[in-house]
Amino acid sequence: MKLPINEKPFIRTYPDFMFLDTIINNSTTNDSCISIISFPEDKISSLYYSLQTAEYEINGNDISIIRKGYDIDSRKAIWFETESDFEDIVFQIKYQQFTNSWDSVLFFVDEDPTDEKLDFYPKLRLVIGRYCNGMIYILTNGEYVYIPDKTDVKFFRIRKGKDIIYFYVSYDNKDWTEIYNEEFRTPEKLKIGSLSCLQNNQYFKWLCNNFIMFKFNKNHQSRIDYVDFIERDSSIFTVHPFVKFSYEKTEIIDDVYGGLWNYIVQSVKNGKYIQLILNENYIPGTDAYNEREFYHESLIYGFDDVKKTVFMLIVNGGKPKLLETDYKFVKESWSGADSITFEFKPSINSYELDIVNIYERISAYHSGNNTTEAHKHLTECDSGNFGIKIYDELLNNKESQELLLQDIRIPFMIHEHKKCMQLRMEYLAEWGLFPKIYEARIENYIKKIVNTSEIILVLIMKYQRSKNQSICERVINNIKILKDLETKCYRLFLNILESV
Repeated sequence: MKLPINEKPFIRTYPDFMFLDTIINNSTTNDSCISIISFPEDKISSLYYSLQTAEYEINGNDISIIRKGYDIDSRKAIWFETESDFEDIVFQIKYQQFTNSWDSVLFFVDEDPTDEKLDFYPKLRLVIGRYCNGMIYILTNGEYVYIPDKTDVKFFRIRKGKDIIYFYVSYDNKDWTEIYNEEFRTPEKLKIGSLSCLQNNQYFKWLCNNFIMFKFNKNHQSRIDYVDFIERDSSIFTVHPFVKFSYEKTEIIDDVYGGLWNYIVQSVKNGKYIQLILNENYIPGTDAYNEREFYHESLIYGFDDVKKTVFMLIVNGGKPKLLETDYKFVKESWSGADSITFEFKPSINSYELDIVNIYERISAYHSGNNTTEAHKHLTECDSGNFGIKIYDELLNNKESQELLLQDIRIPFMIHEHKKCMQLRMEYLAEWGLFPKIYEARIENYIKKIVNTSEIILVLIMKYQRSKNQSICERVINNIKILKDLETKCYRLFLNILESV
C-alpha cells in the first residue's frame, strides 16, 4: 500500500519543505488531468463540449479533462441531448483531483445549458455533485441540499419517471440509494451532462502566497532559509492549511502499536505519512551505506505486507530519491527518536490567493525587512540578512562569500526561490493582475533572474570540483547582476499594484 507522493517535489532544498511539497503537490492534487468521467457508451459520439482553455481525451467510455496553464477560471462542461422520456443515465467519477475542498464534479439536467449557466452553475435547473472533500449535494433552482450520510460515492444515476426526476448514488454500481426526487415537467429535449468545477487549485495559491521572503545568516546551521513560516523546535511542522501534524514518542510506538512495523502499517492505512530519523549507514541505496554514520530524515509513504518492505523518500546528494527497503534495515537504522506524522487534510475553508499579502511580502523583500518580527509574540524572531539585502552580505563579506562557494544549499535555494517567483508571476499574469503593457516586461525580467540564478548555481558546482579562483569572480559578478535585476523587477511589480 502506498500513499500518493510527488517523486520530484518543487520546493526541496530542505527535508521540511520537500516532505510537505511531495505530500500536497502530487498526481491527486496537482496533475494536468483533473477529472475522468465515465459516460454512457451510446452517448460518446454525440457529446457537446464547452471547455474554454482545457482539453479532453477519450478512452472508451472515459473522458479525461486536461487543464492548460494554471487553469484559474475555466469551465469544463460536457453534455448530450436526450428526449424528455429518457430512462436511466449512469455516470461514474473515476478520478477527481483534490483542487480545493469546495470544488466539485457535478452532473446536471437542464433545458438549455448556456455559457451564463455553466459559468455559474447554481443557475442550472437540477444538479447532483460531489465536492473534493467527498460530500454529496443536490442543487435545485439555486437551493442546496446536502446529503451527509453519503460521501465519496463513485456512481451517479439519473432516472426520469412521469414528470419526476430521481437521483441515485452507489459505491459499486450494484446497490443504489435514492437520495432525491423532484417534479420536473420537461420540454421535448433535455441536456444532461457533467461539469468539472476544479479550477481553484490550492497548491498554486499556496506557492504564490508563500516562499517570498528568505534570509541568510552565516552563523546559523542552515545558512539560508525561507522565513514565511512559524518555526517551533527548528521545524516548520506547526500550522499548515492542508496538512495535520502529530508527534509520537518512541514509547507510544512500542507500547501502543507493538513496535515500529505495526506503527508504519497502521499509520499508512490511516492516510498518514511518517518522518523518521534513520542512520543511512544501514540503508542500501544511500550514499552513506556501509560508509559512515549519517543520521537524516526520511519520509515513509507505504509498505508491502507480503515482502515486508517499506517505501520511503530520502534526500540523497541533495536530491529526492525513492527507495523500497527491507524493514529489517529500517528497524536497524532507526535512531529511536520521536516520529512525526503528516496527514493530508485541508481545512474546511477554501484556501484563497492573497494579493495584499503578496504585495506586502515582495515590498519587504525589496526593502530587506525582517518579516519574522510579525510573529515575535508566538516564537523567536529570526536574525541575519533578509530579502535583497542578502546580496549585499554576499558581495561585501569575505566569510559569507566563502560559505556561498562551499555550501551548495545556498545557491540551490537562491535558484529555487527564483523559480518559485517565476511561477508566481506567471500565475498572477494568467489571473489578470498585470496590464498587458507590463506583462511582457515582468516576464522578461523574471526569465533573466531565473537564468542568472542558474548560472550562479552551475558556476559554484564547477568551483567545488576545480577550485578555480577565476570562477569566484564570475560568481560575484552574477550576484551583482541578480541584485540589479531583482531590484528593477520588483520595483516595477510594486509600482503596478500601487497604481491599480
